[in-house]
Amino acid sequence: MKIPPFAKTPSLILALMAAFMPAGGANSIFNVPEGDFADPANWQGGLPSGFALTFIGTSQFGEPPVPAAVANLDTDVTSLATGILLLGQGSLGNGTLNILEGGSLQYGVVWIGRDEGAVGVINQTGGTNRVNTGNFEILSGGASGTYNLSGGVLNTIQAGPIAIKVGAFGAGTGYFNMSGGTFNAGSDPFTQEHSLNVGWAANGEATFSGGTANFTGDLNAGNGANGLVSISGSAEVNARDVNVGLQAGAANSQLSVSGGTLSVANIISVANSSALVISGGSVTATGLVIASGSAVTNSGGVLNIPAITNNGTLSFDLADPLFFGGTLAGSGTYRVEDGTTLALDSGSLWTGGEIFVFTNGLVRFDGGTGTGAASLNAFGGTVDVNGQALAEGSWANLIARTPGAKLANSSAGDASIATGNTLWLYTAPLEIETIGNLQIDSSIISAFAPLPTGITKTGPGTLTLGGANTSTGNTTVAAGALVVSPAGSLTFAIGAEGMNNGVDGSGDFIIDGRFVFDLSGASTNNGDSWTVVAQSLNETIYGANFTVDGFDGAAGTWTRATNGVTYQFEQSTGVLSVSGGAPAGNYANWLTNFPSLTGTNALGSADPDGDGFINDLEYAFDGDPTVGTPALMTVTAVGTNAVFNWIERTNGVIYEVQTSGNLTNGWTGPAAVTISNSTNQSGVLLAPEYVRREFVLPALGKNFYRVRATVLPE
Repeated sequence: MKIPPFAKTPSLILALMAAFMPAGGANSIFNVPEGDFADPANWQGGLPSGFALTFIGTSQFGEPPVPAAVANLDTDVTSLATGILLLGQGSLGNGTLNILEGGSLQYGVVWIGRDEGAVGVINQTGGTNRVNTGNFEILSGGASGTYNLSGGVLNTIQAGPIAIKVGAFGAGTGYFNMSGGTFNAGSDPFTQEHSLNVGWAANGEATFSGGTANFTGDLNAGNGANGLVSISGSAEVNARDVNVGLQAGAANSQLSVSGGTLSVANIISVANSSALVISGGSVTATGLVIASGSAVTNSGGVLNIPAITNNGTLSFDLADPLFFGGTLAGSGTYRVEDGTTLALDSGSLWTGGEIFVFTNGLVRFDGGTGTGAASLNAFGGTVDVNGQALAEGSWANLIARTPGAKLANSSAGDASIATGNTLWLYTAPLEIETIGNLQIDSSIISAFAPLPTGITKTGPGTLTLGGANTSTGNTTVAAGALVVSPAGSLTFAIGAEGMNNGVDGSGDFIIDGRFVFDLSGASTNNGDSWTVVAQSLNETIYGANFTVDGFDGAAGTWTRATNGVTYQFEQSTGVLSVSGGAPAGNYANWLTNFPSLTGTNALGSADPDGDGFINDLEYAFDGDPTVGTPALMTVTAVGTNAVFNWIERTNGVIYEVQTSGNLTNGWTGPAAVTISNSTNQSGVLLAPEYVRREFVLPALGKNFYRVRATVLPE
């Protein structure tokens, strides 16, 4: 039962006291600093009975008041059926009741430490204490109220629901400490629902280090104010539900379990930035719900909860493996800390939230699976498929975030990861260890392309890649075999000479799928080359289905004309090379024809002759950068035709004729024209590196043409 706090003021409580006070104002006030509770001589007004108000330690009532008093009970006074017990009343009240072996009493209302500045204590080492009311309050009116239970039996016997309050109001703190004995908060969970509220409307603390506590209602660590509850030693705590941080006023409450047992018939809920910390003992419940901003840490002990909904943070930091066979749901974070193993047993289902696996941490699929709702994040930790066949969408993403991240099949049997379980590589390579064989039909992607993050294959088994793998880091086969199936592909980013990712190592490499060469930044220098498949591999086999995207192949040689050159891949050597390209240092060689150009005047973006054409354009169109050039393209009327001509390089530059109808809607290309070498090659300055080109159009209507030159990187 989740009962909201009811803030009681001193005036309200005094009004309640007056309502209970018999005619003539009779009440019972303990009259000696310390003595026997059952001795009538120790009381002003006689022994408490009926609905009498009982004061032990009052600075406000009595003739005279006895502000500090200790009453010891070792006999049975249950027959007195007393009404209201106040321990510590008035600003200077300090009252203590010691319930000893053989002592037994029953009260309707119990207030411990009632007023601002008052201190109240019950020490129960034996006997029986029965509370038969809806008001059992360990208050904190400004100093403190404390109940210490180390032996005997404490029972609440009210027929209906009640809220037992530790820290009921005020600026101080209420305490309940149980090291032994038995606490029965009700006996019938269907009608009584007696709840312990630690932090009701003031701060409260409760410790359970021994004995047995049974709650027919809830155990609330923080109801309307901050509550701290700890379970340790040999304590046994049983409750219907547990709430940590029930309401907003209970923010930052905490339940700590370092020993003993906590058995919950239904749900444990953690909310309002509060925390459940499990470092030992045993915690059992049917479910655990973690709200956003709240946290649960399991660093020891046994966690028996089959269904977890986590919208906050759940951390596992355990020396022994945690075998989980339930459901992980929600949108929060699961942290598998250094050295911890989280084994998802058969029947377990992971439906939401992100799992973070830290250095030396391990998430192992032992028959469990997921629904693709969230991601596994390997911060130096390991994800082990352990011989399982993971279906499509078992996770949304497996993300290798930091060095040391590993995907493994530790089983000697075969394992597989179907499509829809993408592997993302962030800032470091991913190690894939195969003891048995592992087939991955999902893609491996560089998250921050073109950041070169790749994979390292270890272990004696065979790794088969069946997805479109766009990672542009090196693929290293350190042991066993790597197979790319007919449905799979590897991508290689080609840059300046020798700048590329490739396949290396000392294991076997069998490629029966596709190579994809990204040539967008590739050098066009004649003779440049890149080792794609290293000769260090033990064995390289090209299957019958092997192809190179965009290349024509025959007899192990694959060629493609692009970037103004021809690229050629040889299976026998594993090398990609350039032919028909510009010699290395082409622009620099061109500059040697103009020795007066030095310093910034030699830059491709410079215009030393001030003719409006930068050096790159002069280089592309056979201009002289030291003498003004009137035009780089000319149009001549020949009969009814217009002849367009220009001079271009034979290598190192890509040219495209573009057209525009009115110069306002932009240029499009390539234009539908037929380009050929001009029959008149006069005026070419640097033949044979340059040649005059032309196209002819009927001189009809109006249209505009230009030649766009793209200087290729050297």
